[in-house]
Amino acid sequence: MSKGNFLTCKKWVIIIVLVFPHFVLAQSSYKLLVNYVDKDSVAQNQLPKIENTFTDRAACNLYIGSLVSSLNSKGYVTASIDKVSEDQNQTTIHLYLGKKYQWITLTPIGIEKRAIDLSGYSE
Repeated sequence: MSKGNFLTCKKWVIIIVLVFPHFVLAQSSYKLLVNYVDKDSVAQNQLPKIENTFTDRAACNLYIGSLVSSLNSKGYVTASIDKVSEDQNQTTIHLYLGKKYQWITLTPIGIEKRAIDLSGYSE
């Protein structure tokens, strides 16, 4: 290989190394913005963690599709997504969380069977 061809190849390698990471970073920065419709800004630091950076719109939409059921399983049984807006590189959702409920387990110890049956309790 001649010196001229080697320098041309070297220039292309440098250009690819410098440009390609920026291209990859630009492609992997799709954002999800969350507007909480029922929470004030003071309480937002105590809210459940919600992912906000995705590789692309499809990954973000997949996450949004599973978000309500995920929040339900964490005790936010009335959670809902009220509005979705999409731009070229971000999606904005309006999220209603509602009150967080704590699940408990009842154990009917020391209670007569007849009383349990009349109450409608079932394990």
